[in-house]
Amino acid sequence: MTQVCNRCGLDTRIPNITFNEKGECNFCSLYDTWSAQYKPEDLKIIVKKIKKDGKNKDYDCVVGVSGGCDSSQLLYESKKMGLRPLAVHWDNGWNSEIAKSNMLKMTNGLDVNLKVYSCDLNEYNDINRSFLYASVKDVDIPNDIALETVLHEAAEEYDVQYILNGHSFRTEGTTPLGWTYMDGKYIDSVQSKFGKYPIKTYHNLWLGKWLKWCVINKIKHIRPLWYIKYNKAETKRMLNKKFGWEWYGGHHKENKYTMFGMYHNFIKFGMDMRLIGNAALVRDRQITLAESYEATREPITMTDDELNEIFKVIGITKKDYVNILALEKKTHKDYETYQKTYHELQDFFLALAKLDLVPMTFYLKYAKGI
Repeated sequence: MTQVCNRCGLDTRIPNITFNEKGECNFCSLYDTWSAQYKPEDLKIIVKKIKKDGKNKDYDCVVGVSGGCDSSQLLYESKKMGLRPLAVHWDNGWNSEIAKSNMLKMTNGLDVNLKVYSCDLNEYNDINRSFLYASVKDVDIPNDIALETVLHEAAEEYDVQYILNGHSFRTEGTTPLGWTYMDGKYIDSVQSKFGKYPIKTYHNLWLGKWLKWCVINKIKHIRPLWYIKYNKAETKRMLNKKFGWEWYGGHHKENKYTMFGMYHNFIKFGMDMRLIGNAALVRDRQITLAESYEATREPITMTDDELNEIFKVIGITKKDYVNILALEKKTHKDYETYQKTYHELQDFFLALAKLDLVPMTFYLKYAKGI
């Protein structure tokens, strides 16, 4: 029988969901914990430390930008707090025109330098194709892994110790482990099995490299929007008024392939990523439960023209895609990953998290497996 959280509306379709005696889910409990833990006054202390550590350097932090609402707000907040960020963008070739325009409007308007990373896009899109044939839900993680990698590469290149992350648990929520998994070994395993191109230019994130950046270089991830009461609707209006920033029509629609990933997972796995973000907004009282239900009442769709563009670039036909949809469903556990290593070393990662050398969220999701 389906059980529904009487607070945020998430139900038993969500992996690892549990409910307390009040009928509220564990994701609501996590929201309450983080809301109490991350206070605006603590961010002021962190910002002061960032400024001190970045003194006499060209930049004191790195900010990933996509042209989306969250990263644009983060860039604005970083300048507002007196930081000197380097904006870093991972260009996977799938940016919408609105996203490209938004990035330039924000970086030019805030007088922030923008560094763009990319790779051989034939190689990158072959990795995307491989993940479709791997028949897993994680079809967009090559994008996420590359972004994480180039942020660290930029921090290392410019001797910066802080990466500012634009995630907000208040507006995006937390994606459960059963709906997404990512690591560099997973990328390599899938590409080795299904790919036509060897990985040469793609920015993959190997465990040893990541630990070097975290433990030796002491590059830290900070999520300023966790400390800030951040209303998405108000932010969109503010960004538009101040910078001419434009809304692109929906969560993740600033990137064509990320939008396709949401569509693909909805069609093949019945997985609706809109539920996670909408539930977060309900918890934060930015929308009502009724509005959340209405926003997901219609299925996720893409036009034939949009799909044909995807198919052409990654090198499959419509018939190929029909066959991909029919493949037996698999998970990351069917491929080589670092998950076993993370779990076996969970005490080590907990110690690193307590020392603020790796994000606590990494420990909870990947090492402990929440």
